[in-house]
Amino acid sequence: MKRAFFTFIMALVLGHMSAQVIYVQAGARGNGSSWASPLGDLHQALAAARPGTQIWVATGTYLTTASNDRSASFRIPSDIILLGGFAGTETSSSQRDWNKYPTVLSGEIGSLASADDNAFTVMYTSRASANTIIDGFVITGGNANQSIREGHIQSSGGGWFNDGSNGTSSPVVKNCLFIDNQGLYGAAIFNHGSMGSCNGTRIENCRFVTNAAELEGGAIYNNGAEGQCNTLVIRCHFEGNTATYGGCITNQANKGVANPLIETCYFLNNVAFVRGSCVYNKRLETGICNPVIQGCRHENNTEALGENTSAPRGVAQEDSKKPKQIIIRSTY
Repeated sequence: MKRAFFTFIMALVLGHMSAQVIYVQAGARGNGSSWASPLGDLHQALAAARPGTQIWVATGTYLTTASNDRSASFRIPSDIILLGGFAGTETSSSQRDWNKYPTVLSGEIGSLASADDNAFTVMYTSRASANTIIDGFVITGGNANQSIREGHIQSSGGGWFNDGSNGTSSPVVKNCLFIDNQGLYGAAIFNHGSMGSCNGTRIENCRFVTNAAELEGGAIYNNGAEGQCNTLVIRCHFEGNTATYGGCITNQANKGVANPLIETCYFLNNVAFVRGSCVYNKRLETGICNPVIQGCRHENNTEALGENTSAPRGVAQEDSKKPKQIIIRSTY
């Protein structure tokens, strides 16, 4: 069985190296050479992809595994372009419509009505270059709920775990919806720059809706502990996310650096049960945590203590129905 699978993958690679496009449609049985003969298994397409390959994925739902293996996830190789939102007839990626034709990557693999048996994380990248692009997907159903330290894939990043530890990972994620993911840390996204770097990771034009972290980072957790995590979060929408600290975003710099740029984002109805309904900045020991937040809009975000963004006294944010520029270069 393993030999047959390897032979199939090699044939797929050799057959598509010139085209550099692999076509995927849920339930199909083709070889991935065109929309007339698409692959039915996204995992096979990812395994076959080489640097420069584009994978076009048609509307439908794709599970992290057909079994009950919670550790399975969609592992995205470096230097590929993964595109969703296709109807399955397009001849150009510009013809996609990810709102009309949702392409869902789901961790809903178990039989329980709850999320307790869902995949720990839906999507995984490791040491991905800036040429790695994930564009036009719905990421849902991840549940990193194990009581393990932050930065472990079973406790962090229910939607996406971006691993730059002991290296650098700086992929681009855009035009995606992260919805109903859970975890202890970074329910939707965990950028793991500990002992390494997630500098340059770009999250653009994405929506984060009703994700929930039991502890920190209801949507995004930027971990710069003993490393660097200077991510870019641009033109994103955060709505209905919850956490104990950092209802939307937690930036952590324990003996490291976490200086993200958060620009032109909209925060609506997010909750921190203790502090930082929108952004929580966590500097420990010699860490540097100086995020820049500008051009953002905040409405009806709540927390028990502090303000929407944790900051030193005198540097706080208030809700406003009008966009405004706020730059914070200090931490709580």
